[in-house]
Amino acid sequence: MFKKLTLLALALAALAAFAVPAAAQAEEIVTDSLGNEATHLEAVSENTIYMTGLGTFDCDTVNLTLEGETGHYSGSGTAEGHSGNHEGPCISQPSGLQIDVTSITATLSLDGGGTGTADIKYNYSFTGSGFTLSCKFVAAGASVNYAPKSSEISINGTMVGSGSNCPPSGTISGDFTVSSGGEEVVIH
Repeated sequence: MFKKLTLLALALAALAAFAVPAAAQAEEIVTDSLGNEATHLEAVSENTIYMTGLGTFDCDTVNLTLEGETGHYSGSGTAEGHSGNHEGPCISQPSGLQIDVTSITATLSLDGGGTGTADIKYNYSFTGSGFTLSCKFVAAGASVNYAPKSSEISINGTMVGSGSNCPPSGTISGDFTVSSGGEEVVIH
């Protein structure tokens, strides 16, 4: 009887040893080129547009640095614009106001099936002729879409604004290329 119980215990231990890695693999939504879970992500967009009551904010480059695992990431980023001889803050069209994005925080949740959500908060200031406005926009629950087995995500959502004389609402849209350590990742 003791021998049978020992063999049963060894069989269960062996089964558990193989089942745990399989379960862990199923939770990995973003992997590197070797198939390992990517926990440090860089997401770069070169076409992010913010539409507001003051016009379109055109940011040539938005960079996000995110940390996390199993499809849930958070971090911060920067945004800047380049047009003509201007390099630095984003530009509002058609007014030409400079928009200095002073901080961005973001959370990204991917479901492993081609969709997810993003919460993006950013502080910015408008600089015009003799004035500066400090404002904030929050896009909570913006939709994220991606093709499984790709390294690209699209973010689209509604923003709520705050700050004296600032736009009360707007929209955000942008396509991001996601990498880890300078190498493309695979989003499952």
